Amino acid sequence: MLTNDNFKKIKEINTMLEKITSSELYNRYKDGPDAKSQSAEKILVEGIATYLGPDMYGLPSIEFGTSKNDGANILCVLAEPEYANVKIGSKVTILGNFYGFVQKTVVMKKCEVKEVI
Repeated sequence: MLTNDNFKKIKEINTMLEKITSSELYNRYKDGPDAKSQSAEKILVEGIATYLGPDMYGLPSIEFGTSKNDGANILCVLAEPEYANVKIGSKVTILGNFYGFVQKTVVMKKCEVKEVI
């Protein structure tokens, strides 16, 4: 349940992190992690949802795929199996932890949907 205290914490996190597009995130990692990237780095990313459902391990996920995101491929594994009214084609902002760059895909884990447009 979202309480006033939780809402304030979310708002603080969102203002501390700069929102980046899925293309910017992909370009940051496509040639390998840079010196300042670390696993579990918090990232606030925005993109167009191209897939909703289980990933290859059966975990709930949202993907920002290449067809709608300027060639970027981002997999966001959700912390909770709640898609927060996200539909394919929705512009979505997600907060999550950078996990790695695997098979030409930026993988984020412990993700939560922050905004759906």
